[in-house]
Amino acid sequence: MPIILLIAMLLIAACDEPSPQWRDDNAALDEETGEKDTGDENDPGDGGLIGEEDPMPDDDQPTIDCTPATPTTNEENALRQLFPNGEIFCAAKTGSGAGYFIAIKGGTTVGYAFPASNYGFDGTVAALTAISPEAKSIAVAIVSQRESWWYRLGQWFFDQFKGMLLSDITLSPKYDKNCYPCSEMYEAFKPYEVDAVSGATYTSNAVTKDVWDAFYLYDEVFTPPL
Repeated sequence: MPIILLIAMLLIAACDEPSPQWRDDNAALDEETGEKDTGDENDPGDGGLIGEEDPMPDDDQPTIDCTPATPTTNEENALRQLFPNGEIFCAAKTGSGAGYFIAIKGGTTVGYAFPASNYGFDGTVAALTAISPEAKSIAVAIVSQRESWWYRLGQWFFDQFKGMLLSDITLSPKYDKNCYPCSEMYEAFKPYEVDAVSGATYTSNAVTKDVWDAFYLYDEVFTPPL
């Protein structure tokens, strides 16, 4: 009887042993205790959840509550001309549904870029005009154009649009889209002086209209409706 009882006890112990899939026979031995380390191989080791990454502080690119912009290649190139200091760009829309870009650096908005497109001599001239949060024009960058007289537009022409406070300019009434040679449109820049390019009037008019359209979009976003 004692032998039979011993056999029965061994069988019961074998039945209580965990099934193989719950055992880690390949676990490494702990150097201090000599026991197997049965910790989860996926455990990050710091008490965090599996798959959860530690927050990585990044002063240059903080978390921004915005819709990331997806500019075209040409738009990206123009944005980098306007904001060359590693800014990130968010996408936004005016009340009328026109899209524009917000440039952010170090968690602070450093400017806006408003797109516009007007017909020149050989086709449309698309541009982005950058404006600061203080409502001052920064610069204008061309997105696309195929003007045969483009070479006549020197840097001096584009520099005319820098540093304009929108509060100094009368935005209403708007310029005539069908104007030529558009003298009234250029006069409306006062107290700033802006001139068309002789020999490339249609082309320079198209760029100037792009700038005006950007000013109107900025005004739409930041001026409360009457």
